[in-house]
Amino acid sequence: MTQTIALVDDDRNILTSISMALEREGFRVQTYIDGESALIGLTRNPPDLAILDIKMPRMDGEELLKKLKKKNLMMKSGVECEYFLISPDGESIADPRDTQSKPCYDQSALMRRYELIKEICDCMIEMGWGPYQNDHEDAN
Repeated sequence: MTQTIALVDDDRNILTSISMALEREGFRVQTYIDGESALIGLTRNPPDLAILDIKMPRMDGEELLKKLKKKNLMMKSGVECEYFLISPDGESIADPRDTQSKPCYDQSALMRRYELIKEICDCMIEMGWGPYQNDHEDAN
């Protein structure tokens, strides 16, 4: 049986790119451009998994989760820690080639800062956080 994944994000480009990737992997995908439409759609057709943006206009992801809980939909949540790498004095971005205007996943930037990101991940492991993934957002 094909599993359904719902995506809720106010950025149409993100919805399109992620839904295309998931569909290529064989998932059925529901997309919602805001929390209000997601509340209606997720209530009518609960997916196997929902991926929510937190910062959205009108109804953010946190409010959406609260409303879904009131409708007795079981929601499990996770957190993706987002951080930016700055210079030791805190005055500038650590990587001068990090010039994206919006957070994105830039493999080249990730590899330029691999040693530092590995150190951050190792510290998370030492603290008992059990990270399964670690990256950093490239944008100023």
